[in-house]
Amino acid sequence: MNPLMPFTDASRPLHELQTLFLCTLFLYPFAAAGHTLYMIPQALLLAFGLVLLPKWAAPQATLMKVAVCALAIVSSSTAIFREVLADRPEFLEPVKLLVNLSTVLLFLFLQPAFDPGTCAKWLKRFAVVWLLIVVGAYIHAGTSSLEMVLLLLRPEGVTSTRLYEIAEPLAPIFLTKNIVAMYVVAVFGAFLYFKRRAGQSVTLVERLLFSLLVLSLFSRQGILSAALLLALDYFLTREKKLKRWIFIGFVITAMVIGGFIAFAFDFSNPEDGAAARLDLWRVFFTHWTNYAFVGLGVHDLNSSLEHLDIDNYHMFFMNQIAGYGIIHCLAFNALLTIITLKSLPKKIRWLVIAPYWLNVCFQTYGYEYGNLFLYCIAGNSCNLAIEQVPELSTPVYGLNDPLRVS
Repeated sequence: MNPLMPFTDASRPLHELQTLFLCTLFLYPFAAAGHTLYMIPQALLLAFGLVLLPKWAAPQATLMKVAVCALAIVSSSTAIFREVLADRPEFLEPVKLLVNLSTVLLFLFLQPAFDPGTCAKWLKRFAVVWLLIVVGAYIHAGTSSLEMVLLLLRPEGVTSTRLYEIAEPLAPIFLTKNIVAMYVVAVFGAFLYFKRRAGQSVTLVERLLFSLLVLSLFSRQGILSAALLLALDYFLTREKKLKRWIFIGFVITAMVIGGFIAFAFDFSNPEDGAAARLDLWRVFFTHWTNYAFVGLGVHDLNSSLEHLDIDNYHMFFMNQIAGYGIIHCLAFNALLTIITLKSLPKKIRWLVIAPYWLNVCFQTYGYEYGNLFLYCIAGNSCNLAIEQVPELSTPVYGLNDPLRVS
């Protein structure tokens, strides 16, 4: 499919698959029904995708298929077996891993299923709706902009506790503010990727829309990640004649981010979540050899940190090793590495890859759909180089299309 053209009648099944995928993205941040709303379109997506796979499979190298399937089996089975052997098994994370990795592999093995212009359009609409809900929640709670500013400017500084206090009106509607903010950053990355792939420019209003949405959630990690993503998009899309300004842009970006970190983070304050993370990471490096090979399982991992009044290391790799062992960690990340290196277009692929790592490196686990949907997009992009598929009555245009963004 030409990146700038809508789906044809011949590709209508993939259009329906795209619709289900977009529905999962819209519903994911809502806490209603125990955060299960997005699972309905995801289940339909998986079922429908498996039906389509025999006819719409992308012709890929057998070695790649075997490699990614083997890594998926190893990463899933090690997590499941570790919980089976645990005194108090908790299967939530292994189930998330199995279902969401299956979704990633489905898109990896399917022909290109996303129309970039359509996806970008709907992601922007989702951001508008989410922003209206956030503003409405603050207005309903009687929270004014002045009150928010005064809370931030208290003499004792900005702490994670105070930020959660400000964002309290959102608690009944969305997941926790940090999760939602980083999810918005992930959606922003997908939006930028689709816009660039479609050969469309990103307007200032669109950048402000997503930036304002992240700011309204009062997540320091989200704000910092959004700034880094905007900088990445700027550097990746500059023309050669403007590259002499890259160093200046890099310096300005570094100064802005450094100033934000100095203002928003207090690593000496034990009540600040940032300081707590540093303490957690010191504990991990002290004890990780005790469970590096087989892991502890989620329950025992949480119990081992009770004396710190926290239930995980808040670092993706540390939680993987502590929970399920280093073999699991290596298999899972090797799978993501293969998709990263195969994803296309090579230049702008980092717009969907970077938000995943910005999120998981400072959060719990990377198995959530709100993270791995980015690898659904990246995985499906691995097939953009297909020139012609015999089963289709219309051609599938690859990366030699003159309208593509390299």
